[in-house]
Amino acid sequence: MSGAAFAVLTATMFVLPLSSLFWGIAGGLIGGVITLSISWKNGITPSRLALAGVSVSAFCQAAITYILLSDRVDSEALFFWLTGSNAGANWDAFWPLLFTTLPMFALLIVSYRQRSYLELDDEVARGLGIPINSYRLLFGFISVILTAASVGAFGPVGFIGLVAPHLARMLGLGLIGSAAIGASLVITADLLARTLLMPLELPIGVLTAMIGAPWFLYLILGKLWMAR
Repeated sequence: MSGAAFAVLTATMFVLPLSSLFWGIAGGLIGGVITLSISWKNGITPSRLALAGVSVSAFCQAAITYILLSDRVDSEALFFWLTGSNAGANWDAFWPLLFTTLPMFALLIVSYRQRSYLELDDEVARGLGIPINSYRLLFGFISVILTAASVGAFGPVGFIGLVAPHLARMLGLGLIGSAAIGASLVITADLLARTLLMPLELPIGVLTAMIGAPWFLYLILGKLWMAR
């Protein structure tokens, strides 16, 4: 998400052609490739991937801060966008986003069995002859495109990707259910953002963070409690 945001802000600073959706996807892919390259060592493990992701994200955040402090951009408008906002949503942004995400979502639906392999332990997967690293690369690539496209269109709306899948799993729902929950959370946050302080509008990311941060803490404490 940070890579996509950094690319969009860079394109804004240098007044580059093409849409923010394009630069968001490009930045997300570059950040994803760098993260995978750093974490790759005879395959990918979740711990190495997380550490590499934190490092790349920290670098992008530092670069974003530099851009915001420069005199070449409208810092106030960009700061509002960086917290996630649907204020600039229109049909010009909707159609490219739809045509980008729909094929990726369809691919995820038809690859249900392959997605289930990601839940297996590395040793179990290798014992069954499953190319687990190849599937991680494939679904990581799809995840990067979906995330970067949404960031390019509406800014980095945080915690939706954390809360929605866990709620869907708790309710016994699959991919479509997770997408529906995520969309419902965004719509609810957008409605509250537009009405809580009328006529002012809050960034959606502020409200999703207020929901997502306690949920994230709940997940961590729950795992620690189960580990006992």
